[in-house]
Amino acid sequence: MYVKQSFSGSLKKTLFFFLVFSSFAVFSQRNSDNEGMLTAGFQVRPVFETGFLDDVQQTNTHRIFTATIKPALGYTFGMVLRRSITKKISFETGINYIRRNFTLTCIDDSLKRTDVSDFGMVSYEIPLQCLIYVRFGERFYMNNSLGVSINKVASKVASFGGSKDFSQVTYLNRIFANPALLANIGFEYRTPKAGYFYLGSALHRPFTRIGTSVVKYDLFSKKYQTNIGVTGSFLTVDVRYFFPAQPIKKKSQNMKKKKDEKSGKRIN
Repeated sequence: MYVKQSFSGSLKKTLFFFLVFSSFAVFSQRNSDNEGMLTAGFQVRPVFETGFLDDVQQTNTHRIFTATIKPALGYTFGMVLRRSITKKISFETGINYIRRNFTLTCIDDSLKRTDVSDFGMVSYEIPLQCLIYVRFGERFYMNNSLGVSINKVASKVASFGGSKDFSQVTYLNRIFANPALLANIGFEYRTPKAGYFYLGSALHRPFTRIGTSVVKYDLFSKKYQTNIGVTGSFLTVDVRYFFPAQPIKKKSQNMKKKKDEKSGKRIN
């Protein structure tokens, strides 16, 4: 038996909020000096549970015992590539390493037994986001982005409780990669020589569970089992640094100019 979870309501609210904010950002800013720029950087992010989305923990009760999986503090880091499309919109992608941590608690009320097991899941993410920013000053910007990501969990994970009577194996979702909703908001300080400095927060919300934990209880040579779906949603605090942006259009123009000069010399 799986724990029933509702995704549609929370996803609709999140999408509505960021679409409204994005529309405001597009029409509130008329000028920008960031068109035709390319920059790359890196980010480090601690991972927290998303309590307001009703998935702080998942619990399933067997007739013999109760098993609860709760997210714990994790982390993610990776590379970010940003390409401006218009004066107000940019596209971001990259690759991230994600480490989700969980705590499994098993309780046998009849024997007054409680056991705890910690385990983690590693995955790799390729984000695809549309970023819109509002300029507050000469170098200060507020950014928000919305998009999706492609996630691949590395492998299944097994762990045991302290007494070895409780154990779990978390199996991966059968699909090749897990798509997820991404939403981000933050503030950025830009300098022409030192680069960009960013601080913000992000939501990562998979559209399907990333795996299923099979929890087993060995009691007096008898084995009992219950299954719990693992959602994998989380919030992050984002710390980013981008190298100074390079103008794409100028590079292409310079290359064309050099080609024209070479062709002119050959003709002469």
